[in-house]
Amino acid sequence: KEELRAKVLEESKYMFDPVIQDLKSRIHELVDFKEMAVEVLCEDKKLLVELFLRIGRKEFVFIQHISAVMGFVLGVFQMFLWIMLNAGGDGDCHGAGKDSFRCWGGYLILPLSGLVIGYFTNWLGIKMIFRPVEPRVICNGYVNIQGVFLARQQEVSKELA
Repeated sequence: KEELRAKVLEESKYMFDPVIQDLKSRIHELVDFKEMAVEVLCEDKKLLVELFLRIGRKEFVFIQHISAVMGFVLGVFQMFLWIMLNAGGDGDCHGAGKDSFRCWGGYLILPLSGLVIGYFTNWLGIKMIFRPVEPRVICNGYVNIQGVFLARQQEVSKELA
């Protein structure tokens, strides 16, 4: 009985080896790993959010910083616009001059400029994360311009592994 068992085990190595080799060579035909990964991430939303936050943490900080700088620069522009709007005139917005743009323009300029500033800073921040795709070297090689996330591809790949 033991001898038969040993013989079967010995023969099974030779019998299963071609099957295993065939599976190894055709594994991508048999299993769609991309589909499996998408399915797992779609089913486990918490894992997807955690992965997204961990991988994109530096990009989120970048968006905060670029938005703060751009908000400041555009806020200074908004301040000068406000000063120009209120410059001159008699300052009377209660009497006959209450229909002038100077009297009601501030109520329009502040929310609209807030909308433009918010939209522009978000758009610019997201563009700077992913563009340019290929590195662009300027200033005789001293400055390398590439999307923030794309420049970190190697680091992100190691995190995912």
